[in-house]
Amino acid sequence: KLSMDTRKTTDLILVNQFSSLLKNTRNYKKRLFIIHTLGSHFRYNYRYTQDFEKFTPCIDNNFRLTSVQLSNKIALINSYDNSIFYTDMIVSKFIKELDKNKRKNALVYVSDHGENLFDNDKNYILHGNKIPTKFELHIPLIVWLSTSYKKTYGNKYNTLKTNQTKIFSSANLPYLMWELGNLSIYENNNSRNIGSPNYSEPDTIYTFNEKVYRFPVHQLR
Repeated sequence: KLSMDTRKTTDLILVNQFSSLLKNTRNYKKRLFIIHTLGSHFRYNYRYTQDFEKFTPCIDNNFRLTSVQLSNKIALINSYDNSIFYTDMIVSKFIKELDKNKRKNALVYVSDHGENLFDNDKNYILHGNKIPTKFELHIPLIVWLSTSYKKTYGNKYNTLKTNQTKIFSSANLPYLMWELGNLSIYENNNSRNIGSPNYSEPDTIYTFNEKVYRFPVHQLR
């Protein structure tokens, strides 16, 4: 278990645990690992080690929630970017671990939400607005496929490449996972599966107050 409020533990510990799990379960035909990282959760400076302070000035250990003010915008952005820099390293290590065993492996990385960092004239910060901004909604999706996977399921790989510029919703993540796991589900046209030729971009989301909100998709491009 990682602590939310310390620099003593970071997501790197998950990579080490993942490596051990891969070795102990190598005889399984299919395996699914679900890894919940701390990522860039506030406080940002606790998400990376000091050697990843690429962008400065950034917030330090004396920073408090009450310090989240417009006057500290640059330090907040720099610390957030440092946490992204660190997460890039973490994801690359997961990929390297999967690449070692030469099996038909797939990795999917997706964030649950983005973050406001005083980006517009309303000066929103953090996340959780009743009507979310594009900064909260614009999240990354990374899909990595091993060489063996791409050779075996070339059609899936080619379809994902075709759809790689399309808008994706994390609400549709299960459909992608079933596709990558080569599992069959009943779906009339598979329109929610970005791994399908029939994929259709979503234009609605569920907000934090459990409302359905229709969002202009073009604003996320």
